[in-house]
Amino acid sequence: MAKLLDQYGRPVELTRLRQVQAEPTLSGVRSILSGHPAQGLTPARLTRLLHMAEQGDATAYLELAEEMEEKDLHYLSVLGTRKRAVAQLEINVESASDDPRDVENADLIRDWLGREELEDEMFDILDAIGKGFSVTEIIWDMSERQWWPSRLKRRDQRWFEFDRDNGETLYLKGLSGTEDLWPFKYVTHFAAAKSGLPIRGGLARAAAWAAMAASTPALNPADGERSGRAAMAAAIALSVFPVLMFIIRSSLSNGCAPGAQPGLYQFPAPE
Repeated sequence: MAKLLDQYGRPVELTRLRQVQAEPTLSGVRSILSGHPAQGLTPARLTRLLHMAEQGDATAYLELAEEMEEKDLHYLSVLGTRKRAVAQLEINVESASDDPRDVENADLIRDWLGREELEDEMFDILDAIGKGFSVTEIIWDMSERQWWPSRLKRRDQRWFEFDRDNGETLYLKGLSGTEDLWPFKYVTHFAAAKSGLPIRGGLARAAAWAAMAASTPALNPADGERSGRAAMAAAIALSVFPVLMFIIRSSLSNGCAPGAQPGLYQFPAPE
């Protein structure tokens, strides 16, 4: 008996299609509880967080991306505009030919695309714009002796892990390690704002530096004499530095003193 294969040549097991693989757990590696790495974020912490994501542990980075959407209204608006621009597009389906079987297949697809839930499901799939990737589990309906995708259920990206060798293959986190994603059970979407690994392709990676700068507390002279002196020194340095650079550039443009090395400014000897 012939077997149905997925795009990678793996056989599709019908018994697994009846099950849910990536459901959340009360405890363990697929908890709905989240950390809050944006609190007290510093350049050193952000650098370490991004390095961990590249090396396979993207949990903290994905939590930061989630917090950024909650704390930065402009960032949230930009992502929302892009998601809705795609999710609200009208999808047209044309049959491959006038053959009755092809027409019937096209009608079946139109019926499925006409579901009211599709726009919300597309919106969730496009969460990859910010985080670089998204994973949606297909919930199959077999009540009428046919295989019908009844729902596309968004799954938290923190519950998945990229292969540490190629950085592209996704695995599901489990208590005993990582698991392969079951064939015909998932829609995975990768949205690259730039070329590179999927975990580095989302807008959140670049926006994280701006979020870090916004969350870094400024020096306040009222916090104590030391912070007041530091703030005053910083203000003086910022005001003097442009003037000093102007003097040096003006002197260099007038030529070097005899015996001086090109590119180095030497003050004239006293008379």
